[in-house]
Amino acid sequence: MLIYGSRARHGETFKLKELPCAHCEQTESQTMSFFTRYGYLYWIPFIPLDKVSVTECDHCKRTSGEEDYTNTLHSIKNELAPRVENPKWYWAGSIAVVGLFAVFMAIGAWSSAADAADYRSGLLKADVAEMTNTPSLEADSVSYYIDQFMTAVMPAENGPDDFYYKTKHYGSNILVLMSIPELGDYEDREEIMPSIVNIVESIEDTDGKNMYYGIMNNSDRFMLVKSPQDSSYSSFADKDLLYPFYGEPME
Repeated sequence: MLIYGSRARHGETFKLKELPCAHCEQTESQTMSFFTRYGYLYWIPFIPLDKVSVTECDHCKRTSGEEDYTNTLHSIKNELAPRVENPKWYWAGSIAVVGLFAVFMAIGAWSSAADAADYRSGLLKADVAEMTNTPSLEADSVSYYIDQFMTAVMPAENGPDDFYYKTKHYGSNILVLMSIPELGDYEDREEIMPSIVNIVESIEDTDGKNMYYGIMNNSDRFMLVKSPQDSSYSSFADKDLLYPFYGEPME
């Protein structure tokens, strides 16, 4: 559930001397208080909104909102409002979002630079581009059996028809790729890998092979990776674990 809205906090108070009250008509001081409003998301301040004021007569204690101001009070309010500063923490949420965006951009730039330095990254991208949602038994039996299993166990609303697959053999290595568009929404997504491994290991052609598995979401971001050496299950799984399938890196 998205929780958002706005709140106001007291900012500054000013004494207005010798100003007639519109209610009691006494010429005594009045107090003008400013409140600064900010928008929040999940109770975290994101951005300053505006400033509102109220005026209280020191004699009759009658409080007036801006809708009741005389022209004189409106002029005074417009003159005083710029002196009321918004606290810097009103920007806390926006600053956090910008900071996270900068971190992700830096990670992306670092990852792209690392990929460019390894020829195997290009080979993996090429194999990802060749994935299909209609694998055939004759051309790709491993992907075919995985597809049959996922179609049988996955509810229709999860869109198993939109899952993509590819299996590649290279010497004694086998690479199994799979794409699940909404993988990030599955709370139990780590349980998918053991099921896929069990299916693949039951196929005779995979006996004694070095198996590499990569399961990604719809943005081609690997979230489940398993190799003979290690495994990585996270929102940014380590796809480098799949590179040994293609051979050793160049010196």
